[in-house]
Amino acid sequence: MGQNVVKREVKKGLELYDLRKLESAIDEWNKALHRLNGAGDNQTKFVILGHVCCAYFDMGKYRCIITYARKQLEVAETVEQETEACLNLSRAYERLGEYTIAEEYCKKCLTRDMKDSKWVKYAFLLYGRLYFKQCEFYKGLKNLEEAKAFEKLSNDIAFRILVNISYGQLYTFVNDMETGCMYILKCIEILETNTDSYITKKFHKSIQLELAKIHLENSRLNEALDTCENVMKDAIESRDRQLQGECLYVFAEIHRRSRSFERASPRYESAYAIFAEIGDRYGLMQVLYGMAKTTCLQQDFDQVDIHILYLMF
Repeated sequence: MGQNVVKREVKKGLELYDLRKLESAIDEWNKALHRLNGAGDNQTKFVILGHVCCAYFDMGKYRCIITYARKQLEVAETVEQETEACLNLSRAYERLGEYTIAEEYCKKCLTRDMKDSKWVKYAFLLYGRLYFKQCEFYKGLKNLEEAKAFEKLSNDIAFRILVNISYGQLYTFVNDMETGCMYILKCIEILETNTDSYITKKFHKSIQLELAKIHLENSRLNEALDTCENVMKDAIESRDRQLQGECLYVFAEIHRRSRSFERASPRYESAYAIFAEIGDRYGLMQVLYGMAKTTCLQQDFDQVDIHILYLMF
């Protein structure tokens, strides 16, 4: 009887997740976990904890992911599925800017499951992101190439999109806009041929945001603004705090480049507040750098020094 109730709660959680009602989905899964306390069905516990991690990742609540992924890792030792839990921990620590810890868990994924392409490909992709964020572009590109080798053999649409987004971000960062745009347009092409509505909902916003960033770097400010406004509406609707913070940062950059400093500053501050709330140190660094450039353009050099000091610490 109890198992049937758990199955219904898990199913209901998945239905709510598909509707992007993430908090309600997590509530259902927590009910199921509570019912399983003391029970021996560790495989079901492991799966449910993975669902919760996925929902929190979509919401940008990375500290919550660590709590549940640690529980998942404890359970994983009894079902020999440690790799997924390690990957969840690595993804969360990467977002929190704890790169050394993220690398440790990512390395565990590779040493445990080198023959399991399901997880190894994501580990290589994450390694690429970690090196890229630490400005080690050669190492980042090398790991992305390892991930791309799996992409060619994979029917995993989500993975193919993530690989191309990562390439787009890397080339955009090194100011190769043409190549960066090529990879983001490839993401759009993949999404247009996709028939899975879940994949479309999950990645449409992220791809459009990357396109807005490319418009920004190419000085197409109106196109960047229009694209980012649409993404922001979706981010608010889905309560995606990470995406909301990134949109506010892009809005601030648009206004700074159009020299509307009175509009840029409050958007930087709002982005900073969100990134501080979710613990995204990389996002905080980007915002502080933008604030420093804004105050420099306004010739407020005391404030420039303050922003640079924050960047250092």
